[in-house]
Amino acid sequence: MNWLLAGVAVAQWATYALTLVSFVRRELLNGSSVVFVKGFHAGAALATYGVALACTYALGGAPVAVQILGLAVAAIALCAALVASRSWFPAGRVLSRRLDQNTLATTRWRLLYPRAWTR
Repeated sequence: MNWLLAGVAVAQWATYALTLVSFVRRELLNGSSVVFVKGFHAGAALATYGVALACTYALGGAPVAVQILGLAVAAIALCAALVASRSWFPAGRVLSRRLDQNTLATTRWRLLYPRAWTR
């Protein structure tokens, strides 16, 4: 079953790569930037999968509650690492920009329609 899932993941990544190649060839995207961002994202995803797999193997003989707790602790640690690295992690920079834009949009909305927030 794991090999089937890995095959599906490889097929999806190959399709995505072919889609990106067409945009890079038409010079709509910068090739080196795409390789860096997507490579970094793929590395982070593989590291996350590796941590989850290591947790699963390390806690294989433990009760289910302990396995769930171990995976939850690993997930929280990975999320904390992502939050700590958001200034240089490409997806973190995008998320920060979008959150700033949403905050600005909400502030503008409140200034334009103050009665909508007092009900």
